[in-house]
Amino acid sequence: MPVPLDGDGEAYRPEPGHTLSILKHAGKLWGTDDERSDEDPVPLSRADLVRYRLSLDAVAQMLHDANELEGEVCQISPQLHYVGRCERGGMVNAVLLALFSDEAQAVESALSVPSHVASQHERYVLVCPSFGLADQNDVRRLEDAHVLLTRMTTTDLWRVVWPTSAVGGHTTGMGAKLLTISKGGAFCTYAGQRVKLSPIQGKLLVALARRPGKPLDYYALARAGWPDGIADRANVRAMIKALRDKLKQAAKSAEESGIEVPENPIDTRRGRFDDSGTYTLVLRPSQVEVLQADQV
Repeated sequence: MPVPLDGDGEAYRPEPGHTLSILKHAGKLWGTDDERSDEDPVPLSRADLVRYRLSLDAVAQMLHDANELEGEVCQISPQLHYVGRCERGGMVNAVLLALFSDEAQAVESALSVPSHVASQHERYVLVCPSFGLADQNDVRRLEDAHVLLTRMTTTDLWRVVWPTSAVGGHTTGMGAKLLTISKGGAFCTYAGQRVKLSPIQGKLLVALARRPGKPLDYYALARAGWPDGIADRANVRAMIKALRDKLKQAAKSAEESGIEVPENPIDTRRGRFDDSGTYTLVLRPSQVEVLQADQV
């Protein structure tokens, strides 16, 4: 399937027998011949994919190499591959590639992982490219068995998003809490990073966390942050900016450890009029928790 590149008349196509890496972007499929990685990606149709056979061994090996893991790749079952091991947070972590079709199968299969892997591992990190758990009870069951679900990053193909509990903090794998707020909002933990909050910042964050993903306007935040008084719009904007900067700094520290979190956790939408702007905490409800006791 020759495709002209850069308008210079040159073209290439993936060679038969070579490994083809496929990425879906903006609804389209793109392929790169791994032995000619300097070439531009080639657009593919689903009919083109029929000529190729999915190799989980190749995927597991790429995960192994990109994440600089120790040990050798091996197949445990058709849906499960041992990718390698590494030490993080003083613990030996086994990394596995897992392809699950439904939640029930995922939980039971994940719970059986420790019995299939050598006992020197202290934690089991399952890379699930397209699957996450919504039920927090299931997440806790897996954590009790030292099993964590995670994914690959969206910015660096083949790199694993490390749950913070794999590096000594709170879990931020798929379906786990990214943001935990103490009672009264004195502090929060965002992506495993502890953040001290002022009393007003705490009230504003709790208000946003009560409705994650839903926009709050100036009036709602003014009532939450200043329940005994009146705050002008400039105060609300300044306090939200300070809060956002603290969370962004925590996110930056988390990303340096290989943990992927939203770059801008509080989205601001300017309205047509000065008082019609909104602020939204860009997390899912399952990723947010406001504690009933002053501890995280």
